[in-house]
Amino acid sequence: MNIQHMEHLFKIQVFLGIVAPNFEKRMNYLLDAFYILRKIIEISLTTMNVIDFFDKNREEIEKMNFIGTDLNPLSSLISHFYIEKDIKIPQIYKLPESLEE
Repeated sequence: MNIQHMEHLFKIQVFLGIVAPNFEKRMNYLLDAFYILRKIIEISLTTMNVIDFFDKNREEIEKMNFIGTDLNPLSSLISHFYIEKDIKIPQIYKLPESLEE
């Protein structure tokens, strides 16, 4: 599921929460929407980390000829990071562990 699908799912959950017949169902739909939104933000922050890593290490990545199936090295790196998960990229941007952070 890509980010656009998750965005549509988020909107559907919000609309279902708005028209829910009672408080309990409304809370369940909106709680689901919250978790979907949290996942969207988490994926976006992870992608920002990959882009930041690519920008800082562009020359080395291009020397490795990291093209993959795509002609764009950045999109190849992003795809490889999400599919293979064998590249260790520092997580500079991340969700806080608690609301106080």
